Amino acid sequence: MSTERYVDSTAQKSEFDRVLDELGAISREKLAWDILRMTQKHFGDTEEENARKLDAFLGAFIVNAATELYDRGLKDVAFQRLEQAGVILEAKEKLNQEVESIRARTDDAFDVSAMLGLGGEEDEKE
Repeated sequence: MSTERYVDSTAQKSEFDRVLDELGAISREKLAWDILRMTQKHFGDTEEENARKLDAFLGAFIVNAATELYDRGLKDVAFQRLEQAGVILEAKEKLNQEVESIRARTDDAFDVSAMLGLGGEEDEKE
């Protein structure tokens, strides 16, 4: 729930849930290590070639993970994880668009300190 604090949710977790969280963390760390190792070994060409290499590596990783879940009889989980990835990416894209929109609206002429009356030369003139 959005009103639930993180410490409350983690304190109420069972040992098995904590193990699942730890496995997820290990997976993220392993993937980060694999990406670092792959980029150090295979990068150095043009930006477009590097992007295609990342696409081949990570795209295959995602597809292979979903296929492995499916092959192990976890069909629903495989599709759920693929959908979850799509939802997360859409949310990140929306967040990035919002941040860019805020940055685009920011005008150098707008001074927050002036709005709050926090001094400056203009206050001294009055």
